[in-house]
Amino acid sequence: MFKWLKKTKANRLKKYKEKRISPRLNTLVDVVYKLYDKEGNGIVTLAKDVSASGMKLLHQKKVHLDTLLDIKIDLPQKEGLVSALGKVVWYKRKGGIGVKFLMIRPNDEQKHYEYIEKNLPAEK
Repeated sequence: MFKWLKKTKANRLKKYKEKRISPRLNTLVDVVYKLYDKEGNGIVTLAKDVSASGMKLLHQKKVHLDTLLDIKIDLPQKEGLVSALGKVVWYKRKGGIGVKFLMIRPNDEQKHYEYIEKNLPAEK
């Protein structure tokens, strides 16, 4: 009777296929960011869905696509700061800012990966 409804849902699922490369850690992490190569204080916010390749910043101030950000991630449990260069890949007024990491300092990269791996939920 409602075959068209099933087809519509299937088409939506195909259209919004997952594009993420690395698994996301669904947690809140303190972050300070500022526009790359700008002086002044950074903006303090929280990150959610942190991964090895990017994160979502919970921030409603508009930031243009492709804007470069100097990012400092404060890993919980006294694991230290991670410095990264990121690029804004999406913005939603009520959804935050999507950031793709372009570069993480080499000495911070391993610390960042280990934090994510250690805190990912076990697969069922």
